[in-house]
Order: sequence, then C-alpha cells, then structure tokens
Amino acid sequence: MADSISIFEYNGEGLERSYVNEAWMVGVKNYKPASDARNMDCLERHLLTDELFIPVTEGNHIVTLNADGSLDIQPMEAGKIYCVNQGRWHNVLMTAGSKIILVERPDTGMENSETLPLNVRQREQLNGWNRT
Repeated sequence: MADSISIFEYNGEGLERSYVNEAWMVGVKNYKPASDARNMDCLERHLLTDELFIPVTEGNHIVTLNADGSLDIQPMEAGKIYCVNQGRWHNVLMTAGSKIILVERPDTGMENSETLPLNVRQREQLNGWNRT
C-alpha cells in the first residue's frame, strides 16, 4: 500500500509545482513578499485554463479586475475551492504565514498567460486595503 501513495509538502517561499501530470498541475503557494498588498504590482490572466485555489490557511484573498478598472478583493475561506475562470485578470493577495493549494493545466506559463501592471489608482486601493 505504501508504494502506491506519494506525499508532497512544500514549506518554502512562493510557488512550488508539487505534482504534475499530462492533464493538470497541483502546486503549493506560500506567502512571499510580492504577494503582500504593499508589494503587489500586477494582475495576470491565463489564456488556456481556469485556475483553482484551495486555501489551507486563513489570510488569503483573490484580487480581480472590475469593468471600471477598480479591484475587487475577496477573502478566501480555508477549505473552500475558488475558481478563477480562464481569461479573468487576477492575483492572490496573501499575508505572512498563509498557504494555498492551486490546480491548473500543467503547461500554464508566460507563453500562454498575460500580465497587467497595476496603475496608480489600483496600487492606492491595495495600500488602503492593507491599512484597514
């Protein structure tokens, strides 16, 4: 039985692609300074895949772009599954010590994703959120 079970764990900073096969990738994402409201500088969107986030701890939020250019900051509850649909601008806002499991296509990368730098108003919105 033990030969048929693999166990994965990652406690470093940022993302590790912990399990990858032909159909999907499961990663562990831990807090890193770039995920903090004071340091976040862009949103991303994936052109070929939805992205699933499963928070393991509290202190995680999904940031998405509204039609008017403002940011929507939604808290995530540990143990729930959050799906960001393919093509939706997003990023994950994390606080120190937080952890997320993510699932997406294994070939997801910069060659099939885009980034959008945050403008001054959006950065101010994040900085204001950080103080509340």
